[in-house]
Amino acid sequence: ACDLRDGPKPLPRAADGRKTMPAHEIKLRRRHDAGPHAHDEMRFRALRGRFNRKRRIVERTLGAFCEKRVPSSVRNAVRLTHKIRGAIVTLVEERPDWRDHSAQPTEWFGHPIAQFRFDAAKKTWQLFFRDRNRRWHAYTLVEPSASLETLVAEVDRDPTMIFWG
Repeated sequence: ACDLRDGPKPLPRAADGRKTMPAHEIKLRRRHDAGPHAHDEMRFRALRGRFNRKRRIVERTLGAFCEKRVPSSVRNAVRLTHKIRGAIVTLVEERPDWRDHSAQPTEWFGHPIAQFRFDAAKKTWQLFFRDRNRRWHAYTLVEPSASLETLVAEVDRDPTMIFWG
């Protein structure tokens, strides 16, 4: 058993400065000396990198959709945004406070339109709609997809008029 309270112990070296332990033991010892949570930290960094790639895809896809969907001439009256919370992305239509008639409204109120949920185990996105009771339900007219663009196109098409009314 190795006592880590004193910090990592130096590796044994020969008189000429060469390492005296076999390489595989040195690697094991360094990993152990890094602390009990070193493996968790490495796994977290890898997951964070994957999450950042997914986030960039979401930002690019939904950002382009929001820009295309709302003409620039009415953006002071209505805008589309998206909110990312873990593996759930919500498309939100925002409108300014009805009492604020200024050219640049300060307070906006959001109404969720659609939700995209990422299933990491299956590596697919699933589309959800919101009912009048503010509950989310799976949209069954399109299957879960590995491509977020497919689901965004379905929201834009809206054959049932469940998203845009």
